[in-house]
Amino acid sequence: TKPTRVYTVKDGMTANSVFRLFEDARGDIWFSTVDNLHAVHRWDRATDRIHIYTPQESDMPIGAATAFANDEGGNLWMGFYTGGLCRYANGRFTQFTEKDGVPSGFVRDLFIDSKKRLWIAANGGLSRVDQPLADRPQFVNYTAKAGLASDQVTTVTEDRWGQIYVGTGRGLDRLDPDSGKI
Repeated sequence: TKPTRVYTVKDGMTANSVFRLFEDARGDIWFSTVDNLHAVHRWDRATDRIHIYTPQESDMPIGAATAFANDEGGNLWMGFYTGGLCRYANGRFTQFTEKDGVPSGFVRDLFIDSKKRLWIAANGGLSRVDQPLADRPQFVNYTAKAGLASDQVTTVTEDRWGQIYVGTGRGLDRLDPDSGKI
């Protein structure tokens, strides 16, 4: 099937090379490109326009967005290639860093589980946010010192019984979030 439309720099993108892509709860498309601006783009479905957000204009880490997730409030969470996390809520970006408890390094995956918790998979370990809607969310971290096979966490998901599965650089771990047992 041929595409109905192809978007390029002529339509307002900062580059033609799309790095990551995500459809949010409203049906808008968020994506990052690989260019010098490290911009995050949002294609607005209602207006068919592309909006650009740069670290220089917004409270975002510098680097390409690598992971996206929507929390139960419809807020958008983004992880970044250079590390760090931000939440887009009410038209504003709020950045969270290692000082706030975010694991260090490349954020590879974000996941919202059945209890509405946010999980962050990064090169520096795994983190859980029990209340993603809080103004200043608290981060619970898991690392190799706590029992993970590796601090390099690449993905996270959940089974139907609420067990969390953590893909690491050294294999797959199962985490019982109630007991903390890995």
